[in-house]
Amino acid sequence: MRVDPHALFLGPQGQNAEFLERLLLDSVRDHVHWRRGFFPDDPDAVDPFRQLKPEFVATQANVEASLRRLLGRLKGSVPSHSPRYLGHMMADTLIPAQVGFLAAMLYNPNNVANEGSPVTSALEREVARDLAELMGFDPDRAWGHLCSGGTVANIEALWILRNLALAPLRLPRGKPAGEWKDAAGRPINARMPEQLLGRLRTETLMALHSTLPLNAGTVRRGGAFRVLVPATAHYSWNKAANLLGIGEDQLLAVPVDSTLRMDLGALEQMLEKLAKENHPVLAVVGIVGTTEGGGVDSIDGLLELRERHAKTYGRWFFVHVDAAYGGYARAIFRREDGSFREVGDADLVCPMRKDVHTAFEAMSRADSITIDPHKLGFIPYPAGALVLREGKMRTLTTQHAAYLNPGEEDHLGSYILEGSKPGAAASAVWLAHRTVSLNERGYGAILSESFRSARGLAELLDGRLFGDYECHVFDSPDLDVLLYAFAPRKMNTLHRVNALNEEVLARFRTDRAGDFSLTSTQLSHRVHGHSPLPFLARLGVPAKEWRTQSHLLVLRSVMMTPFVADARTKAFYRQELLRALESLLGPSEAPEPAYATPQTATASL
Repeated sequence: MRVDPHALFLGPQGQNAEFLERLLLDSVRDHVHWRRGFFPDDPDAVDPFRQLKPEFVATQANVEASLRRLLGRLKGSVPSHSPRYLGHMMADTLIPAQVGFLAAMLYNPNNVANEGSPVTSALEREVARDLAELMGFDPDRAWGHLCSGGTVANIEALWILRNLALAPLRLPRGKPAGEWKDAAGRPINARMPEQLLGRLRTETLMALHSTLPLNAGTVRRGGAFRVLVPATAHYSWNKAANLLGIGEDQLLAVPVDSTLRMDLGALEQMLEKLAKENHPVLAVVGIVGTTEGGGVDSIDGLLELRERHAKTYGRWFFVHVDAAYGGYARAIFRREDGSFREVGDADLVCPMRKDVHTAFEAMSRADSITIDPHKLGFIPYPAGALVLREGKMRTLTTQHAAYLNPGEEDHLGSYILEGSKPGAAASAVWLAHRTVSLNERGYGAILSESFRSARGLAELLDGRLFGDYECHVFDSPDLDVLLYAFAPRKMNTLHRVNALNEEVLARFRTDRAGDFSLTSTQLSHRVHGHSPLPFLARLGVPAKEWRTQSHLLVLRSVMMTPFVADARTKAFYRQELLRALESLLGPSEAPEPAYATPQTATASL
């Protein structure tokens, strides 16, 4: 069944309030019924006479008064539920996720161990299986779990991959390392375990790990691993390198191209240099949905490069996909039977460029993936997730607690970074997945509306004139994030462009109750190299200014809303946005020719 997105959210004006209230009331009443029936013969701990005493009445009255103050303060929150909110990666959450969270929250389960959460721990295992299938992994071999967010998931992934890569250091020292073959299948003449680092394939490392006694202490012996991430990587990778002792200096930024996606040519040159200098590479990270601009790196190209590198140099590295934002978009390509649609399939709910399509397809061959249900899964916080293609890899971080029953199945706390974790999050994701399928007719139907809206916003703004100013879109959006900037039509300098966009941003700041909410990001020579130069040329800024100025300020809009799909609503928000911009910049005039995308012209905003 194809879902109707309008039936799944509370709505910009609370149109589905009665539905939500009914489900919430049912959940509370059902929980109370469970409490009353659990030990019905126990004495009444809160007797009716006590409820009539002044202290009791005053106590509850104080709660009500404090709640009113809290509700008043909460009205200053960001209106991320509205189609007018074009700010951060935040949106309304699914009604089933809200209800699932509340229903389990009343039981207050802690999913760190089955003993305290027998139901929601089982729900989390089912959710992990869902996400493994969505990523294209074999759910019988994969493993995953929920966590607080993408930062923790990225740290855990690097933690696990580091420990697996260091498995050779658990071999006896002072003895020949044995007979081994490098990533190209050639024999390795290794006298010391350290000589095996960065040269063994994943399956070889897993086989080695399974034969050696667990000794977590050996990871302290190090190994000068490098980790390569795109220049657009989330700052959680710096945290991970710092926290795990890899060192932020060993976290190497791969240049990005003019579309802000990882430059595979530059990556290959970096890998060649590291191989010739005998520096082992732990992992290369590809991003599906950058936080900055929603870009999708070439995951297929990255995996092909790994194989070429293995054949040429006998070296190996893990591939982790940071799909914290974009992971759920893989549902767009999945049929109801779980099969993946081919590039160019006419029945795709939201056609995308070939390179984006093939990147999503290749995710199934990565070693590990970060995916956040609390982003494009529309789940309440906290609900990040890590999924491993080979589930046995989780044992590389095993720690046991004596007070937990060792006979119980798969205590999450033995493998993960966090201690206590809410079972309510698993309940929220589980109910969302059972009502919104992870394919083209479920999440695909919701997300396709958001992605078409982003394309529509690009078509609306790119090249449009506003009085003495013009707007330019950085690039056609891969997902639903758009970068763009306004510039004077004459006598441009980088300083004038930045000042103008600062003025626009001040008019549409997310912490003010304005017509629309926007955010921004900064492109700099230090981080982005020469990749923004084509965009600067379109803005009329001389290239010579790029090295001398600190940054280029660009506006950023995230279209996480399915509520601008029909023609009437689309026309309304289109005119409202133009009116708001015209009030600041001057009357607008559509560009000729109109903004063209490589995809089908199915704009929604």
